[in-house]
Amino acid sequence: MPVNTLSSVVKINLRKQTGRLSGAQSINEGGSIYLHRYLGIFLGLGLLLLCQACSYIEPTKTPPYYIRIDSIPFTDSLTNTVGRNQGKNTQQITDAWVFANGDFIGAYELPAVIPVPASGPNVTFTIEPGVFSDGIKDYRISYPFYKGLNKVITLSEGAVVPVAFRTTYKKANGNLKDPFPYLFDFESQVDSLQFTGTNNNTGTFGRSTLPGEVYPDGGSYSFKLAGRSGSSSGVVEVTTVNQVRLPQDGSPIYLELNYKATANLLVGLNFFSSTQGTTGYIYDLNLLPTNGRWRKIYVSLVDEALTAPQKSNFKLSFRVTGAKAATDYVLLDNLRLMQMDR
Repeated sequence: MPVNTLSSVVKINLRKQTGRLSGAQSINEGGSIYLHRYLGIFLGLGLLLLCQACSYIEPTKTPPYYIRIDSIPFTDSLTNTVGRNQGKNTQQITDAWVFANGDFIGAYELPAVIPVPASGPNVTFTIEPGVFSDGIKDYRISYPFYKGLNKVITLSEGAVVPVAFRTTYKKANGNLKDPFPYLFDFESQVDSLQFTGTNNNTGTFGRSTLPGEVYPDGGSYSFKLAGRSGSSSGVVEVTTVNQVRLPQDGSPIYLELNYKATANLLVGLNFFSSTQGTTGYIYDLNLLPTNGRWRKIYVSLVDEALTAPQKSNFKLSFRVTGAKAATDYVLLDNLRLMQMDR
C-alpha cells in the first residue's frame, strides 16, 4: 500500500536518527509527517484557488448615468429705472459648473456629455453658467450674476439624458444690484463717455453708425475710439461721466462689454478719494485686437477697487494704445457694470 511504503521509508529514516523506535511508533510518526507535508500542499492549493476566485469578484460600481448639456442660452428680463432693457441680449457662456446631490462634479466646456457619479435614478442637480473671467480661457469661473438651474432629474442607467434651460440675471432679491450703476448701449445721447483731460490729444471718440462698426444686435449705434492721423503714440483715454460707489471688500464686480478692436484697449477704474484728496487711474487688463470680430468679455474689477483708497468713488476708464493710424480703432457696445446689492 502506498501509505505503508511511505511509512516504511520514514521509519527507516527515523530509526537512523533515533535507533529505538518500535514498528507501531515508526508508522504513526511517519504518517504524521506524511500528513503534515500534504496538508501544506492542500492549504497552498486552496489559497491559490481562493486568490483566483477573488479576481473574479467585481467591485460595487455606481450605475453609469450621464447628462448632456449643449448650451445655456441667456434671456435678459430686467429693466432699469428709465424703462429700457438692460442693454442687448448678449452673452458668452462657455461652461457648465455641475453639482449632483450637493457634490461638485466639475466644470465642463459646452457642449458636453457629463458622467454622473451619484446614486440614482433621481438626482438633485445644480448647474451654474460659467464664463472666462477677463477673457482668459484658463481662468474659468461660475459667473455670480447668472441664475443657475436647481432641479431633480430622473436618470436612466446607461442612457444620456439631455438637460436644457435658459439663464437670466439674478433678481435684486438674489443680491444683484438693479438698476446697474452703469448701463450703456449707446442708442441714446445720454449714454456717453468723455475725455479724461490727460491723454486726449492724439485721438477722437464718439458714437458710430457706420456699417461694420455697429454691433449686430439690431441696434443703430456703437461707441468708437480712434487714433489720429499722423500721431505716433495713438493714445486716447475716456471715462464715464458720473461717479459711483463700488464694494471694496473683495465681493464680485464685473464689467460686461462687447468690443471690436484693431488697437489695444486698457480697461480699468478712475478713482476719487475725498478722504485722501487723491485721484488716479488703475488698469489691470490689456485687451488685444480682435481680428475684425466682435467679442463679449467679462472684466473683473475686484482688484482695481481693492487697490484704490477705501471709500473712493469710481468711474469706468478706457484707454486705447498702440493705434498707429486714424484707421485704428476700438468699438464698444452693451456696457453693464455688475455688482452685488449692498
